[in-house]
Amino acid sequence: SPPQLRAILGLPGAAVFSAPLSLPDHATRIHVPPGQAYVLIERAHETLAVMLVAGTVAGRVLPVAGALAAFDVLVFSPHGHSAILMSTSAGRLQIVSGLPGAPVIVREFGPGLLPEPPGALAISDDASCVLLSSPGAVYRLSATGRTRVVTTVTAVASLAFFPDSTSGA
Repeated sequence: SPPQLRAILGLPGAAVFSAPLSLPDHATRIHVPPGQAYVLIERAHETLAVMLVAGTVAGRVLPVAGALAAFDVLVFSPHGHSAILMSTSAGRLQIVSGLPGAPVIVREFGPGLLPEPPGALAISDDASCVLLSSPGAVYRLSATGRTRVVTTVTAVASLAFFPDSTSGA
């Protein structure tokens, strides 16, 4: 069956599901950000799209022009105002800003960004800072695509930015 999106209404033990929200044709995967005011929708043979959501009502659908058609990883910022799309097979990373109302690809990076594909990613709410990890180090990515070592580590489980901040953990 086609993917469905339903709100969970009520409290644990007494929760019910809303009626399904109408999704655009050819929706293949749905990504729900923090705050849940919208969803990112992957669509077969079409570009990535943002669908605004108001409670249990689906709103308008906005395409994300130029977004990767296929990606392995999607990471949202703390408030969901920006996101990272990464395709390991294509060796590309895209930064999406302006979510949810005016989605746009603000930067794109190709192969050679790091010696190996990143293991963990994080992006700030304003899309100005990106943290990436590879075995042995955490890097900060500048707007020009230059990487700088933030710290050396033995392993990285996850990376995150604090809400409305360029400070991360």
